[in-house]
Order: sequence, then C-alpha cells, then structure tokens
Amino acid sequence: MFYNNFMRKIVFSVLIFTFLICPSVMSQKRERREGGKPPSFAVISQRDAIKKRDAEGERQENVIMQTRTDSQNNLIQINKKIVNEKSENVLNSIPDQTEEALQAVRKLEKLKTNILRFGQYYDVLSPEIQSLTEELEEEYAALAQKTFTTTSLSPHVTLRCDSYNEASDSWRALVYSDFFNDVKLFNGTVELPYKEFFGKRNPFSGYRKAGKEEMRANNIMIADSLFRTAQPAVYAVVSYRIVRWKEASEYRFVPVRCEIYRTDNNTFIAKFGKDDLAQTSFIMLPQVEVRTAAQKEKEEQLTGKQLAKQDAKIASKVEDSYIEKSRFPLFDRQFKRRAIFVTVDTRLFPEDFSPFDLKLVKLNSIKLNMDFGLTNHIFVGGSMEYDYNGPHKNADYGFGLNLGFNVTLFNFIRPYIQTGLSFITDYSLVTTFGGGVDIFFGKFMMNLGYGYNWDYDINSKFKLKKERDRDNLLQYHTFSVGAGFTW
Repeated sequence: MFYNNFMRKIVFSVLIFTFLICPSVMSQKRERREGGKPPSFAVISQRDAIKKRDAEGERQENVIMQTRTDSQNNLIQINKKIVNEKSENVLNSIPDQTEEALQAVRKLEKLKTNILRFGQYYDVLSPEIQSLTEELEEEYAALAQKTFTTTSLSPHVTLRCDSYNEASDSWRALVYSDFFNDVKLFNGTVELPYKEFFGKRNPFSGYRKAGKEEMRANNIMIADSLFRTAQPAVYAVVSYRIVRWKEASEYRFVPVRCEIYRTDNNTFIAKFGKDDLAQTSFIMLPQVEVRTAAQKEKEEQLTGKQLAKQDAKIASKVEDSYIEKSRFPLFDRQFKRRAIFVTVDTRLFPEDFSPFDLKLVKLNSIKLNMDFGLTNHIFVGGSMEYDYNGPHKNADYGFGLNLGFNVTLFNFIRPYIQTGLSFITDYSLVTTFGGGVDIFFGKFMMNLGYGYNWDYDINSKFKLKKERDRDNLLQYHTFSVGAGFTW
C-alpha cells in the first residue's frame, strides 16, 4: 500500500514537472491554433473596408486642402500634432489589457487539457484530479470578476467618424473591434454632439480669440479634417468582462461600457447605452471538454437567460466596484479626505476691510489638523492650535472638532466645505463655517482655507475667571495656508 502511494506521487510529480516546465512541447499544436489562427474572412473584410475608407479620406483631404487658406491648414496641422502627442499620454495612462484577458483564457484551456491528460493515469475522484478541478473553478471565478480595458488607440479597437452632420449637429462615430480575431465581439455607433464635443467654449487650439461663429466654423473644419485622415481626435475606452458559457471552451464576451473622449484635453463626449453593449460568445480552438456527461447535459438544458441570471450576481459586484465616472475628466476618481497637515492663519475683523490696511495682516496661530474620511465625500477631523496673537490676547491653546464635505477634481484638487467647534483655553467657544482646497502631489499636500468665525466668551456667562475687557461675541474671518500629507 505504501509502495503504491509512493509510486503514484512520483508519477504525479513527474507529470506536473513535464506539463509546467515544458508547456511548448505539450501544447505546441493547440497554441498555434489559439494564438495564431488565421483571421476569419469577416475580420479580413472589415480590415480591408477600414483601409479603403482611410484611403478615400486621404484623397478627399488632399483635394479640400487646396481650397483652404494657409491659415486654416496651419490650424489643422497644429491640432494634428497636438492630438498625436496627447494620444501617447493616453496610451501610457490606459494600458491595453487584451493580451492579459487572452492569457487568462489560455490558462483555463491549459488547465482543462492537463485534467484530461491526468485522467489517463488517475480516477476522476482522485486527489490529483480533484485538485486540478478545484483550481479550474477558482480560475473561472477569478476571470468572471475581472474587468479588462482597452482603447481605440490599441490594435484591438478602431474608431472612425463621419463628417459633420448639420441636421443633427453632431458627428457619427463608428467603433470596430478585433478581439481575439473575432470581429463580432463588439461593434457599434454613437453620435458625438457638437455641444458635448466643444462645450460652451472649449475650441481646438490656435484661435481662442476668434468670434463665436468663426470659432464654430473652425471647430467643424478641424474635426472633419482630423476624422477624414483617421487622426486620433477622439478615442474610445472599452471595458469588458469574459465569463464561462454553455459549450466546451465557449466564453461570453460582456461589454461593460464604451465611452468616447476628446484626445487633446480628455473631455468626455458620449457613451454607449446599455442596450448598445450587446453580449456575444466565442470559442477557443481546439475545444476541450472536461465536464462529465451529467454535468454537460444539465448545463446544456439551461437557456441563455438562465446562464445570464447566474452571472448577474458576479456582474453586479464588478459594476459596483467599477468607477462610474469618466476616466480623465472632472470627477474621475474620488478620494477620502485623510490628511495630517499644519496651517498658519491670520484673522481679520469685518471693520479691518474698510479701509483695508495690509499692516493689520498678522500671523495669529499655528494649527495641527487631522482629518479622516468616513466616505469619499464626508470627513470628520480634529485640531490642536497654539494661539499666539489672537483677539483674546491671553489665549494659549485651542482644541477643535469639525465635520465636512469634499469632492476630488482631476485626481489632485480637493475642494471642501466644513463646520467646526473649538474650545480656547481662555474659556471661549469658537464656531466656524468655511472651506478650502487641498492640492496634492502623491502623498504631499498643500492647503488653502477660509473660515467665518463666531467667538463666544463663555467666561462672561459662567464667571470662570476674573472679568476681562472684551465683547461677549466676536465675529471675524480667518485665512490659512498649510502643508502636510494625505493618503
């Protein structure tokens, strides 16, 4: 008995070593069919159609260029250079994860192949087969929970736009995909409205002092020229998931979202609706079947709707964790306001502003602030201050609590509003309402703040110390600047 178990472990170890160390030998034929299969006729036809379209666009542009002025052609060249430079930044910011998705699918297919090979030596209920089967299920689950992203600046997605349509005041954008050499996985069209493309006053570069009508005409002229010559004036960001489907080696391609951005300033323009993000499936060749006859029969009886319902729980988790806002513009990512920083401030009474005297501006206190984000937008905090030139004259220290609301803009600017209550050691309570802005570079943060303060002398109410010459309620402004760390 001992001898049999010992020999089985030796054989199992040798096979594992062979399959893992020499994958090119064991799966060379299959790799050629998966990763390098000849493109389908549909893919070749689509590529040829896009090439033909681009060639015709170049021909038209050469003709139209002769009718434009040198100034107009210079405007187009300026913006052509800008969008090509900016597209490099986009490529660096949004890595293409299509190869990563393909490798995940290949890993699953390789695991299934190994299960079949080990099945020649072990029973299906053996620990060796069970271990591989469990690993396969874990990999399926991990794949289903991951979202992959690519852009039209990668080889897998192509974005082309028609000329300006005056009737709809927009451009029609066409998105073509070439995922895993399967043209049918995702294609679609969406309108790019002029008002979304350029906003109230967001023209192309080179003529910011032009009148409204001239600016509009130039915007349309430049956009048409860039689109005609297939320049990356806009780009698409496509996010998708891959889940197991009904047949052997069949996978479901699930588009999560497709959004269009302007390349030169990353302005969000348009997105595909959920009804436009059609799901489809693809099969990896050769098909590898590891299900038992009973499992296969059971799953084949399920309809597409039932399988989609089973996948809905995983999909909802992915959607909840995925950033809903656009990748670059205003509200891209939201950060909790977690920070430790030191500020110095000056205090000015209302009468100090009329007339304003710069000599009255003095540093009044130094404060250590600590804020902790409860959510991405709500924070609480505390402070300790040394008041060395405040309105109380005898004040030494202060301790405060505050509650506030913040948003994050462009990933590095965080404006906020807050209210707070502080106790000053000369027996006064200060209520503050104000706000400010954090500007952070990595973990380093700078802060600018303002507050309007109501300072109530509780000593006059409770006679905690001898009488002093001051008003029971003081109202004043504070302006602060500081620096510290955020995370």
